[in-house]
Amino acid sequence: MYNAFGTEFVFARSQLTNLMYDIWASLWVGYKLIFTKDITPAMRRFPLWKLAILSCFDALSDLLSSIGGVNTLGSMQTLLQQTQLVFVLILAYFALQRRYSVWQILGCTVIIGGAVLAIIPQFVNEHKAKKAGKETTQGIWYFTVVYFVSNIPKSFSYVGKEWCFQQMVLDVMWVSCLVSWMQLGLAWVFYPITTIHVFGGVPFDKVGHVMKDGFRCFFGDINVIVHDHGGYHQCSSYVTYITLAFSISGFLAGVSQLYVMQRASSALMITATVVGLPLANLAFCIKPFMGNAVEAVNKWDVAGLCVVVAGFIGYSFAEYKKTQEELRTKWIQYGEAKHQNGTVTHGSGLQ
Repeated sequence: MYNAFGTEFVFARSQLTNLMYDIWASLWVGYKLIFTKDITPAMRRFPLWKLAILSCFDALSDLLSSIGGVNTLGSMQTLLQQTQLVFVLILAYFALQRRYSVWQILGCTVIIGGAVLAIIPQFVNEHKAKKAGKETTQGIWYFTVVYFVSNIPKSFSYVGKEWCFQQMVLDVMWVSCLVSWMQLGLAWVFYPITTIHVFGGVPFDKVGHVMKDGFRCFFGDINVIVHDHGGYHQCSSYVTYITLAFSISGFLAGVSQLYVMQRASSALMITATVVGLPLANLAFCIKPFMGNAVEAVNKWDVAGLCVVVAGFIGYSFAEYKKTQEELRTKWIQYGEAKHQNGTVTHGSGLQ
């Protein structure tokens, strides 16, 4: 989907998909406000400036992932997303006072190792291609770095939302709607990033052209020329359907993540994404799904995938064991307290 808009229309694509997200969220919130009492007056009084900060993190993350995603292999993107868990654990340790077991930390270390295992060959291949005088159009190392860096503001957003849910009971759709609408406006603060040459190099005086042609491309206008790092191509008539599918699936996934975050934690939410990791990487290698953008099966990607999955399994098992121990401790404390209360009551009765 990123490749469909190229490097020139990165910002237009980001704003377009965010606008569609806003529409889906607003329809849901409108239904809740009219037909239910889920969104209380207290929720509406929650400080908007706190949500605005989260909107900034989301806007920056979305823009960086859009820039980096154009020239980062799809399977690599899936792997790099798993490193969000490490950033979330670090942030939650300091911001939410969360504590983790040695096995959980070990699981995170293994996850990072798997991601590095998959990334290193890309740097090596890029270096070899340059020495041979060849120009690569995908899998360019600095785009991969940008995509990786996009995980940092996204992790700040995840932990920040978890913190908000801890402050008071908030409706997930209400939070999602407010954050996404503010993101649409605050994203313009980061537009200067797209003026950097290697990331599109679109000057400020062409922003109108970028937005106009980006939206034309969304509606399938094949006369629009899409510029990329390695050249250009015509916009596809299938862009509308691809972007709609991307927006709807992203919206449903985002809402589901917020529900898990609200009822559990941001760390558990990211851990749960391991279910889709093998399927997502496999899909990039299936021609009926990817068409001309199909990727060859890479042994390093497979190795990295296996290591990342092993790390997730280890972390999940450690999380389960820790939860069981905490529950067991609570039950013991509850039993002791109940026994002491019963003893005191019985003694008082005798007196």
